[in-house]
Amino acid sequence: DHHVMSKCDDMDETESAFPFPSFHHMIEDTSTETGWRVNLRPDQLPSLRGNVHIDMSFLNNMDGFSTMAPLLFYMQGLKEAHEAGSNQLKGQRDIEQSTTMSSVTLLLDVEARKLVYHAAEIDYFDAHHPLVMVFPARPLKHAAHYALAVVNAKDTTGKPLETSAAMARLYGLDSKSTTRENRLREIVLPSLYDAAEWISDGDVQMLFDFVTVSEKIQLGAVRAVREWMGVEFKNKDERYHQLQLQFITSGEIHQRSNSSPVVSLYTRKWLKIFSFKREHT
Repeated sequence: DHHVMSKCDDMDETESAFPFPSFHHMIEDTSTETGWRVNLRPDQLPSLRGNVHIDMSFLNNMDGFSTMAPLLFYMQGLKEAHEAGSNQLKGQRDIEQSTTMSSVTLLLDVEARKLVYHAAEIDYFDAHHPLVMVFPARPLKHAAHYALAVVNAKDTTGKPLETSAAMARLYGLDSKSTTRENRLREIVLPSLYDAAEWISDGDVQMLFDFVTVSEKIQLGAVRAVREWMGVEFKNKDERYHQLQLQFITSGEIHQRSNSSPVVSLYTRKWLKIFSFKREHT
């Protein structure tokens, strides 16, 4: 039932998955808290061993993207300029400069109209298209609208890097444009201009936005495990815990928790800690 996107995102034409995360990989869903749902295709991520595609069902049930995962994109020439000492990407030691005009990556809280501290570095895994990885300095807010802009990035000679095709088109749009283009032009760009007053029209070379996952979806299962353990193990003797260990490791816990591997995983870890403490006290 997922909508199949007709093309890759020309905001970054390196791979179909980039830039990531982005609304390009989401569809509207009024049944979720955020009003959106992740919509990744199997062919957008690397295959597993044996050319087996990754099962997207777990990710596609999310109503937004992670509050802690890195943001990824590629821009031709940015790695070379960085290696030449341009200091355009602010790493872990320069996080305080990541919200200033010396940083070419600007992470934006769209609704708050504020820039977010972050670190940016090169990923050298792909020698031909080394990605830029952007790490928020702290977890992003849940169910919130964020955007990443690449602004005034220059090559090794000091000339501006090429603006992405989608961004160049966005600057020249009239009123007849897509929902996404309207959102970037009418909501995201004004917010960015307020947060970074040194930016002018034409300075932004790449811009993509996304919504983060809701608190319930991201933390609900973990909190359920915590609450279950607190109630289940309170005021129980050691014999009871030994029986529970046999019950949990038998796999029956999956049936009692809607087959949730998260519950089993966290419960097993808790029991290992309990057993260790019991043996060493």
